[in-house]
Amino acid sequence: MATSIAQPAHGGPLDDVIDTVLNPARAFGSLRDRPHWLLAFGIVLALAAVGFVVERPVMLQVSSTTMTHLLATNAAFANFTDAQRDRILYATAHPSLLQSVLAYVQIVLFFVAGILGNALLMLLASALGGGRGGFRVLWAASMHVAIPSLGLATAVTAIVCAIDGPAAFASLADVARATPGLGMLAPGMHGPAGAFLGALSVFALWGAALNGLVLRYAAGVRGPLLWIAPALVTLGGAALSALFSGAGGT
Repeated sequence: MATSIAQPAHGGPLDDVIDTVLNPARAFGSLRDRPHWLLAFGIVLALAAVGFVVERPVMLQVSSTTMTHLLATNAAFANFTDAQRDRILYATAHPSLLQSVLAYVQIVLFFVAGILGNALLMLLASALGGGRGGFRVLWAASMHVAIPSLGLATAVTAIVCAIDGPAAFASLADVARATPGLGMLAPGMHGPAGAFLGALSVFALWGAALNGLVLRYAAGVRGPLLWIAPALVTLGGAALSALFSGAGGT
């Protein structure tokens, strides 16, 4: 009598995390049937923590440079004594443990807001495209998309910054341009245009491609909306970066 060999089941949290990178079609098809996101979120948090710690010296250098410029040019500090200026600069370069923890929490909240926004936009695209993806599925899928588009992006940018050293960065725009992407095509471009290109990193483009696969395999959408919606989301994010850059004068 022939005996059948049971095949290992697919669809566990770790399987879907790995497949998000290696076989995203299978990952999002699995998440459609069994949406889960806690492991993916934990990985995003871990990558964000690595990036935060590695990049911290660069960010403190950027903060100190920015504060030095403000102290020298902003009329609000015109009557400050040298001792007051020195205390401000010291506090900027040497934040307390609580301030550092709050800075990391701020990054996490930014990530959660971005993941939530992506899930809602994918839900809208699914509805417009006649898909069947509900919020729970698209939230879980968006959390997995965030592994490369946010987590890996943060970690890789931090590593690049650590290699170049704090002295190579004078502003947040310089940090953004350190991420591999379209910003490298015009390294001398600053202001809103430079921020727009800098936001179109390889990880942002990777996220756009994954969003297209989310709509196809997790929501069942077909047609040109599969790529139009992710492209609009990615370009919209880059436009927001350019807007904030213009408002901040970077």
